[in-house]
Amino acid sequence: MKLADETSAMYFPRVLDLVQVHSDHLQYLNEAIVDVPVWTLLHWSAQIIALLKPSSTLFNDFIIKILESMAEVYPLALYYDYNLTPATTKASPRLNRLSALLKDPSLDRFIAALNGLHHPEIRFKEGIRVLMDAIEGQPAVTIKTMVAAFLDNVLDNDVTRKNDIGEYNRSWSRKHRKEIEKMLSTPVTKASLTQARAWIAKTFQVAPGRCGINRQWKAKLSDFSEWLATFDSIKTRIELPGQYTSRWCKPEPSKHTTILSFDPQLLVLASKQLPKRLALHANNGQTYLFLVKGGEDLRLDQRIEQLFGVVNTILQGHPGCQRRRELSIRTYKVIPMTATIGLVEWLDNTKTLKSIVEDEMQSPSAKKSFQLLSSPSGEQYEAFWSKQKSKLPYGHKIASVTAKDVVPAFLASQELLPKELFRNRLLRMASAPEDFFTLRSTFQSSLSAFNGAAYLLGIGDRHLDNFLMDQTTASVIGIDFGISFGAGASLLPVPELVPFRFTQQLQGALLPYDGKVLLQQDLSIVLEAIRESSQRLDSIMNVFLNEPVVEWQVMKKAKATKKDKQQSSTESMAQVKMRHARLKISGIHPKHIVLEELQLNSHVASVLPAFKQLLSCESNPTIVLSPLDQAKALIELATDPNVLGRMFHGWSPWA
Repeated sequence: MKLADETSAMYFPRVLDLVQVHSDHLQYLNEAIVDVPVWTLLHWSAQIIALLKPSSTLFNDFIIKILESMAEVYPLALYYDYNLTPATTKASPRLNRLSALLKDPSLDRFIAALNGLHHPEIRFKEGIRVLMDAIEGQPAVTIKTMVAAFLDNVLDNDVTRKNDIGEYNRSWSRKHRKEIEKMLSTPVTKASLTQARAWIAKTFQVAPGRCGINRQWKAKLSDFSEWLATFDSIKTRIELPGQYTSRWCKPEPSKHTTILSFDPQLLVLASKQLPKRLALHANNGQTYLFLVKGGEDLRLDQRIEQLFGVVNTILQGHPGCQRRRELSIRTYKVIPMTATIGLVEWLDNTKTLKSIVEDEMQSPSAKKSFQLLSSPSGEQYEAFWSKQKSKLPYGHKIASVTAKDVVPAFLASQELLPKELFRNRLLRMASAPEDFFTLRSTFQSSLSAFNGAAYLLGIGDRHLDNFLMDQTTASVIGIDFGISFGAGASLLPVPELVPFRFTQQLQGALLPYDGKVLLQQDLSIVLEAIRESSQRLDSIMNVFLNEPVVEWQVMKKAKATKKDKQQSSTESMAQVKMRHARLKISGIHPKHIVLEELQLNSHVASVLPAFKQLLSCESNPTIVLSPLDQAKALIELATDPNVLGRMFHGWSPWA
């Protein structure tokens, strides 16, 4: 790192992790860090900040010292990550100097303005959910503080920015203030929160032409933030987010791109949280598009994108991948700003795989638009599971039905949907025959690289809305990584049994070739490359898995089985997840690993023997498969109709 070597810098988070445990080595690190260029640490600022603790120890003092040295030179590089630090931690006098170095009123105002783009009705729903979770376990004084903060957020009570919040937010607050304050004025109880939840469900009905959204699903920026709409770049300098780590080189903040203005119109996405696309006009003449996402903690997505970047570096240096240059994962910027608001780089000229399927199935003469879930395939698949022992939970149903019933029902649903829909789209995108072959190759290689990395990182929830396809290059892009590190099998009430998505439609894109053979070739190269550089990925994953942002933290709320409790006393959940990741990287048969993950899932503990029978495997759980055999085993599991036929209806396994 003294020589600014990128490969060496990848191990720095792991070095901190080891020194935290073996404090006797801290002295050597303290001496060596003096000669390390500060900018080489910026790529891991989020992980370093996550280690901040208010208590006084030699290691904690070392972390503060590093962050202060970084903040002196690159304060804006640390601002957003530090903003995610809990207020109780930042209140420590030991962090006063760091807080002073990172103080930036302009960025405070910028984040508040972005929060205003999140509909107040949705902020209300989210706040009620948080209070419902806290009401039983927190003392009354804590609940009172939380309610005050909640009211400030949804009613925009901050008098210093009354002129910033936008007309829609202002009118909503004015209209509902008395009713909301009345519901939450007395000591808050579970009954009053239930009443508030019922009230917002009744009053908030999203539809084009309502809630500040026109019939084209667009909204005025000034309705949600007058500060952004009237932004003055002369008085306020705000850098375009994400520039400090976009390349491996020393940043030059004086040359960084800054924001001149914001487009007056927002594009609203018709999903549950109503995220909004914001256009930023910059001083370099370019326009940058970001999706403003509220109500979500984007830190996990940010960490996954960082890991994808590491995987891409590994693939670029492997001879097999150099022969297949398209073998890489398409990444994008994710910038968490608070625990509930952040920016995601907008990938222009892309469509979800689900919308492509629906477009291809849409008949010009049809009066209604084609909907995948309510299509004949979807209805037949759902009808099969609806009639299976209705009193059983869905997760228990999928384990109790025999293969002779599941397989024919699944194949019948699958047959109702033509299997060449993605191939048809690629043909339409191509202007010449050779273009089609290029598009198909890019589709195949990008899917292979993503699926390989997604399996090793345990990324689930791969329904068709969580994939994009670039309409110019046909590159497949995975999005939304809320279910990661094996949570699909170990946490969900309806566990996911497949390692990745490679359903009929994805195979059909590669026709007339056998899609399984093509994927196996590329996938084996990806697995081999990562296995040969396993130490590099292992060191970074180990740090991520010990951070407080990972999904399995919710297991604390779940009812643990006796086996879970026994295991937790000897092995932390982070250690379990890390062990599973290492087993995947080393080449253990995927069925053995899925079964281990299922043993952590309290929702299906009573039907675990049925899952063991379903996923029975002849190979010894200690046998290491070659990359080619591992790829073959993964594809067999991902395409097994007896497994696909047990996936949750919303995953659309028939498509």
